[in-house]
Amino acid sequence: MSLSSDDVKSATPTSSDVHSERRKGGDGSTAGTDGVHTYGGGGSSMGNTPPSRRSSELRVMLVWLERNEDMLHFPVDDLLSTCDDGDERTSATANPAYLVIFVHQVEPGLVHIRTKGSTNRFGEAGPLCDSLSVSLALLPSFVRLTVLNIVRRNVAEIDNYQFTHTKRKQAIVDFGKKYASNLTYEDFLLRLMLW
Repeated sequence: MSLSSDDVKSATPTSSDVHSERRKGGDGSTAGTDGVHTYGGGGSSMGNTPPSRRSSELRVMLVWLERNEDMLHFPVDDLLSTCDDGDERTSATANPAYLVIFVHQVEPGLVHIRTKGSTNRFGEAGPLCDSLSVSLALLPSFVRLTVLNIVRRNVAEIDNYQFTHTKRKQAIVDFGKKYASNLTYEDFLLRLMLW
């Protein structure tokens, strides 16, 4: 028995067939011809919507260097143009904001950190800063904390973003204006005692 490529194509579902089948299911799972359900993705039990990104214009790259001189010839611009973060829309800027964290092993158990990238108005995010030497055991947690701090700072650079403490202070001022009474301090105490 021989199969032609046309027979194989007709038996294999296309990605649009699978996508439309997922939408019919509604619960994030698809049922095959044998009745077995496979997970359709989404990363959440809330449906098939992709996770939202507050700021997808920031690219963070972690680069392990064998030699320290390789940092000078690293193709950051080429990688930025081909980097895909899964976002459907096209970026408004040709070169998005980026940060490259270069890691170079100086000796066993000790690495040297160099950073290169776009500056922001809050300065460099830590704990991994430029020209820092770090233990290899601490590197994973420091990378995680640095990336989290970078993303938080990038969100704070949005023009109409208000910090939490600013929102709280404004809510207290609004509450005070709403329930303010035009009493002198003596009248307030008299009213409080007679109540």
